Amino acid sequence: MALYLLPSLLLLMTKASAQPNFISHLCLYKTGNFIPNSTFKANLDHVLSSVTTNGKLENGFYRFSYGQNSDRANAVGLCRPEIKLDACQSCLNDSVRLLTKRCPNQKEAIGWYENCFLHYSSSSLSNQMHISPMFRTQSTKNATNTDQFIRNLRILLNSLKNKASLGDHGSLHKYAAGNMSSSELETTYALVQCLPDLTPQQCDDCLSSIFKKLPSCCSQSAGIFTPSCLVNYKPTRFFDSVTDDGPTTSSTVHKSRAAKRMGRTKFIL
Repeated sequence: MALYLLPSLLLLMTKASAQPNFISHLCLYKTGNFIPNSTFKANLDHVLSSVTTNGKLENGFYRFSYGQNSDRANAVGLCRPEIKLDACQSCLNDSVRLLTKRCPNQKEAIGWYENCFLHYSSSSLSNQMHISPMFRTQSTKNATNTDQFIRNLRILLNSLKNKASLGDHGSLHKYAAGNMSSSELETTYALVQCLPDLTPQQCDDCLSSIFKKLPSCCSQSAGIFTPSCLVNYKPTRFFDSVTDDGPTTSSTVHKSRAAKRMGRTKFIL
């Protein structure tokens, strides 16, 4: 399957934003452009204005379509499950503002933040697995003890993939996060997430596909972000605990942890 890290004539990629947790955005020119005052533009405005209103944001997940045939606008939004509802709404609203400003005439765009992502298109986005377009991040600093790092990272990510695919936090979320640590390596934190309406097999396939695109060796941090799933790992903690009922409105959340030791490495999932 072809991946879009596309030439500049087809793709606009931006790494900087006023938002501190912004990752990147893509304007997908190949899908086509719309003209002002068109029916599609009105339908897209309706879809995007509904992202965090009218009770459509449930458990940090939003999927909505409006219009008919070629004028139909479709949007998907997703927050990490530990993100509070107000922060989730704010993140998605920031995504709407950023994408409509930076992709003002494109029928398809996608933006990723640390806390959420938003994807809209004139093409159907329903119940399909997409690993493109794909955005990748990678640090230039390598881990020490590279052989052990690679081995342990593979174990951690595969464990998280299995938990997320099966809906570790109930059917509302396909998400898992954890860390690995040992006396020879600094702690590495990782999370994976799929769209919650993917089947377990689709989630597993999506994560398996993007794992193959991770650096072969030996970046301390890396991430791959697609419309259907993502993986991200860093040497610093960048996620919180998760409740089983979606973005929380309380200031305290709790999560039971399962700790596994393999050799001298400790995995917390």
